[in-house]
Amino acid sequence: MSNESNRFIDEEIERIFNGQTEITKEKLKQTLEEFRNGFNSLGGGHTVTHRAAPLHNELKQKMNQFLESELDKITSNTISKEHAKSILSVLRTQVKDQCHAQTDNYIQTSIKDEMKKLNVHEVNASQAHDLLRTICHRMKPSHGGTPAVLDDSVKNDFLNDFKSKHGSNKIGADEVWEMVKDFDKKQHDKMGCCEKNSQWDSQREKKWDEIFHEQYKELFGEKNNSKVNEQQLEELAKKLKEKFQQECPQHPSKRFCQH
Repeated sequence: MSNESNRFIDEEIERIFNGQTEITKEKLKQTLEEFRNGFNSLGGGHTVTHRAAPLHNELKQKMNQFLESELDKITSNTISKEHAKSILSVLRTQVKDQCHAQTDNYIQTSIKDEMKKLNVHEVNASQAHDLLRTICHRMKPSHGGTPAVLDDSVKNDFLNDFKSKHGSNKIGADEVWEMVKDFDKKQHDKMGCCEKNSQWDSQREKKWDEIFHEQYKELFGEKNNSKVNEQQLEELAKKLKEKFQQECPQHPSKRFCQH
């Protein structure tokens, strides 16, 4: 598991336990509901939005069953921080492996479908490029895939806004909601995240093309008019995916934007 993944789990555990060395099993079950609803964050990847329904639900059900099974093994009414951390670490690994397997299976199936549409058994470099690009675009995570997160880095800005508008007065829930929406918009405009996403998409497109031609040349030689069959195309897709994941530009931070 990567250091980033370990850090993520450590932070979540600290948040859940909130300074305590152990909590009740029931409290942990309730808190883990957000992991069940948003397990993709544990997997370290994005949801493939258009194909999510049956596969997503199947994977989510498996993760639920794993959590229930692990928690049911605990005979006491409490669970320690270290024990909870080990459960989430295993869960994260299982989610990651399952997501990779689903993605690989989807790519293979899509290649078969696209070649059937073209009614061909082999494709040249240009056709291979367009075919795999089409599949990649389908798998591209939606711009609104990341939920908004309010953290301490914007706490002072929010408190200053509150004081300037309401001072020490108490306000109702409706007023709080309107203020949060105004604050969200202000932060969104300040961060310029939509512009960042446009730049990020452009960089990724350029990098994808670069890696495609590099991998095609490495696997099939200099001639771009050489034809490749379905099995070779699957091999190219695997190499392309691995290389792209290693080298593609990272997504800019999106604290608020859900557009």
